[in-house]
Amino acid sequence: MMTVRLEARGFGPEYHIDGDRHIATTWPELVHAAITVGRRGLRDVLAHGRYSTFEMHYRAAMLLANLQQSQGQLRKSDAYRHLDPSEKGAASYFVGLTLAKLMARRLLGINWLMHLDVYHDSLQPDLLESGRPDLVGLDARCQWHVIEAKGRSNGLDGSVVLKAKEQTLKLRTVRGRAPVLRIASVAHFTRQSLSLRLEDPVGQDIDVVDWDFTENQFLRDYYDPFAALIDQNGRSGIGELNAREQSETVSGMDFVVAELPDADLAIGLERSIYEFHRSADDVGDAIHPALELASAIDSGGFGRIDAPQTTDGDSSSVFVGPDGILVRVGRIWLDSNE
Repeated sequence: MMTVRLEARGFGPEYHIDGDRHIATTWPELVHAAITVGRRGLRDVLAHGRYSTFEMHYRAAMLLANLQQSQGQLRKSDAYRHLDPSEKGAASYFVGLTLAKLMARRLLGINWLMHLDVYHDSLQPDLLESGRPDLVGLDARCQWHVIEAKGRSNGLDGSVVLKAKEQTLKLRTVRGRAPVLRIASVAHFTRQSLSLRLEDPVGQDIDVVDWDFTENQFLRDYYDPFAALIDQNGRSGIGELNAREQSETVSGMDFVVAELPDADLAIGLERSIYEFHRSADDVGDAIHPALELASAIDSGGFGRIDAPQTTDGDSSSVFVGPDGILVRVGRIWLDSNE
């Protein structure tokens, strides 16, 4: 268990997160955030060649390589400190995306986030220019949210926060509704410890556009990489992930799980969601099972589900998100961060 310092501004009484605090997290929860801050399906990734099949390994490894646990805090690793400036920029941005996903889910109930770039073909030309927000999110009430995520390798720069706030205002509506929250999220380091600044800007940009997209298609795109990882296990391309499929029950929930031994990880998808993604693409107006599952998990207070204990009694090796995605980490994650 370790903590991330959170600085939240402007979220009002409904969300109860104004002010500074420390938020506890675990390695499997961080990995969950890293692999689920979404892009379109793994089938699209495969089109870019055999090395792209390791993207899930890569995302997890980015965390393990660049962050370390020390005295209950997340800090820069030695490898991170020795990166050149351009490499640090890439690592910092990825950490920023990961923390944006984690905190959006934990604090604001935004379970699903996708990169807006995924929908390049359906965006109006004005939003294809620079300055658009990074992420669009959906919560269990089918409310839309917009997030601009940034990361810095050192302290917080106020101009970066201002720029992020401006970018969240570029998208006026999704399916005719204004986003409930527009979130500027900037990860940075305060006295070497990982911190996150969240701000909810006010106002409206005059140069804005609208976007029309269905919730079902959005959720299908979110889960596609995980359904494909499991469904195509052992077939052309996916076999290079060195994955093995199995079933697993955690806290009464049934998961289809792919073991990724090279990364010392297991990634699972709740079975009803997996079966939904095995159905035909045209599902009409059927409610995506993830929406019902998220409501059940939230009302049950699961959050971080109690995990099977590891050999030394550590119970922080498993995380199940309200999106129905399971992450289990192995000894390499726990031993290297003692």
